[in-house]
Amino acid sequence: MQHKPTQITKGIWQKGFQCLSAVSLKAVYISFLTILLPQILFEIFVGQEALQVTKNIRYFGNGSEVGSDIFALGNIAAPFFSLVMVAGLILALAHLVGYYALMMAADSFHRGEQQKSLWVLLIDSLVLVIKRGFLAVFLYWLVVVIAQVILPPAIFFVAPGILIPALLVTERCSLPSAIKQIVKLNFTRVFPGGKWALFFQLLSFGAFVYTGILLLFYFRSSMYNLDIWLGLTNSFLSTQIVGTAFNGFYVIVVITQLLLWSVLMAFVSTYSVSIYHWAKAFEKRLPGGGVVV
Repeated sequence: MQHKPTQITKGIWQKGFQCLSAVSLKAVYISFLTILLPQILFEIFVGQEALQVTKNIRYFGNGSEVGSDIFALGNIAAPFFSLVMVAGLILALAHLVGYYALMMAADSFHRGEQQKSLWVLLIDSLVLVIKRGFLAVFLYWLVVVIAQVILPPAIFFVAPGILIPALLVTERCSLPSAIKQIVKLNFTRVFPGGKWALFFQLLSFGAFVYTGILLLFYFRSSMYNLDIWLGLTNSFLSTQIVGTAFNGFYVIVVITQLLLWSVLMAFVSTYSVSIYHWAKAFEKRLPGGGVVV
């Protein structure tokens, strides 16, 4: 039976949305604990530290304490950047725990297994992130950045690598094994249309994710002047919140971005696992499992 590309894409998307619907409640809890809450705490922490550093620099600029020594200015700012780096690493770890936890929930759904409790899921995800999950995502995005800088069109050829984290969950394999399966596209013995069809499915998926991330960054950077665009510079939302470094519009932009980011992560995690299971289900329907064309 011949499968048109549109039929393949439709089948995978349907499977992905079924999965997302099934784990949606758990996805809400996971997103809140690993994305929304950590990010809000990060914004508050960094904002407060930045406010204090700004005060110190202004004091420095008045020359009343440390004069005009540029090294003294560096000593004021260095602790702040060190704290931001550490806090950012913890934040990235929290986001990855949520990402892998969502994939684990999706994998259990496709296998027809009983869903683990929320805390067991998060602990298992944390263990996976520490063992090889963090390194997998770091290496993938490092390759993406290098490809974008050296030869932008090459980014299309590394797009299938976005499925590496899903293989760590579904195959329960090592990182080298997951990379090898993606490079050779042999994590399934058969796929409608052969390896090229599989490659273009992963390519379109990677392009979708990449575009979504860029749009979120653009959204946040462009929305900082929302009060000016709306002509509400004198609104109470433009007034700095007492004891903080932000106003009401900043809070609205951050929360909106986090909600969109949570939806994107939930979709990407469940969809990537669904690609794997859709291919495996197709493989099982063929006599002897078939071979990759």
